[in-house]
Amino acid sequence: MTTMSGSRGGPPAGAASLVLDRDGDSLRVSGPLSMAAVAAAASRGAMALAEGVAVVDLAAVSHTDSAGLALLLDWTRDAARRQAALRIDNPPAALRDLARLYRVEAFIPFAPGAARP
Repeated sequence: MTTMSGSRGGPPAGAASLVLDRDGDSLRVSGPLSMAAVAAAASRGAMALAEGVAVVDLAAVSHTDSAGLALLLDWTRDAARRQAALRIDNPPAALRDLARLYRVEAFIPFAPGAARP
């Protein structure tokens, strides 16, 4: 398993870190999937996806906002460009709600019935 911290040199003071743990073809995302953490993790996640990750597991995401939704859309576009399969497991219900609100749910490969509270 490979762990990739959300930012170089640690998170800003007071901000929790987004952690990406790669295990084979899965990428486990832990911590806040929010504006403060997403920017630094975007390229690391994209690199993992380019190296064969096919499943992004969000079971350990503690918080999400529209920046998290934008990150998933970005990773989904990258996978589509490479013609690679991608599945998003265990998304928080709030993330699914945001995707519906912005009318982009059909563009994100959420696993069927995968929303959690």
